[in-house]
This record gives sequence, C-alpha cells and structure tokens, in this order.
Amino acid sequence: MPSLIDNEKAFRTATSCGAPSSSQGDCLRSFDATVTRTVIKEQVKSSEYTLYLHGLAQVPRSIDMGASEPLLKRLHPGDHVTVAL
Repeated sequence: MPSLIDNEKAFRTATSCGAPSSSQGDCLRSFDATVTRTVIKEQVKSSEYTLYLHGLAQVPRSIDMGASEPLLKRLHPGDHVTVAL
C-alpha cells in the first residue's frame, strides 16, 4: 500500500505548525475532539471501521480507521481524543 507508506513518512517528518521551519500549509496540528460513535462491521466482503467525532471545524466528522485494532474497539461515545492533522 504505497499511499499508506507515503502518509506514514510524511507524518514522521512533519514539524509542529509552531516550529520555525514549518510552512503553515504542511505541518502537524492537533485538535481536541469527542467520540460520538464508532461503527465496527466485520463482514467477509465488506467491512466498516468508522470513528465519528465532534470537534472544531478542522476535525473530520468521520475517519475510516481501517481496522478495529489497536484503537477503534477501545473507543466509546464521550471519550476525549486528540486528532493530529
């Protein structure tokens, strides 16, 4: 999955938006959010692993987590999380 490898490399090399060397368009920002619900549907041909969030406008309303492990199955409505973008 080349796109995931590229995303992982970009995340590891990203600097904080407050760092002097970062450009505001390509830096790491953190936002607080609250879990509103999770969906875990494990089926043979089509599975769904979605995290739904409430937060500032920058926070996505839903995130495809790709799998229930290691995090999604441990989250519950009302849990506070930090979203890094």
